[in-house]
Amino acid sequence: MDAVVSDQLKELVEHWVRLAAETDGRPGRDALDPAALPKLLKQILLIDVLHDPLSFRHRLVGTGITETVGRDSTGHSVDHKLYNQTAGSIFEAYAAVVREKHPMHANGKVQFSASHSLDAEVVLLPLFEAERVQIIVAGLELSGEPATASGEPRPNRPFEIYTDGPRSMRL
Repeated sequence: MDAVVSDQLKELVEHWVRLAAETDGRPGRDALDPAALPKLLKQILLIDVLHDPLSFRHRLVGTGITETVGRDSTGHSVDHKLYNQTAGSIFEAYAAVVREKHPMHANGKVQFSASHSLDAEVVLLPLFEAERVQIIVAGLELSGEPATASGEPRPNRPFEIYTDGPRSMRL
């Protein structure tokens, strides 16, 4: 966990580690209690993992993320319509969590235009049903000038995500 910079993301990872300790390393999708994470909810995405074929859908997008990036992706699939040319790398990051069944971490940028981007840090935490990853909890810390302050149109504006990862986390 030493790679995680954000104190709030460290708190989220510590919560997952506690859940994992109670469940032989595989916290169930019902183990996540939002009431235990009130300060973090605005920074969390819940990603449904759909199998056969593998795909991902945003179950929930925290209000802090929605306000900062200028759109609500709740209910939308992870695809090119949503993430333009970076959809493939986002898909691969989620697929790595499903394949490895282990928390992952990445740093990068959310790029809105040539002149506007935000620094991003993300942790990806698997929740299980039986032996399959069913939900990925993505904690996202964004820093920089939010979408509302950039002067660009807000509603559903496109953006791309560039990261250096993900990498497995040492817990």
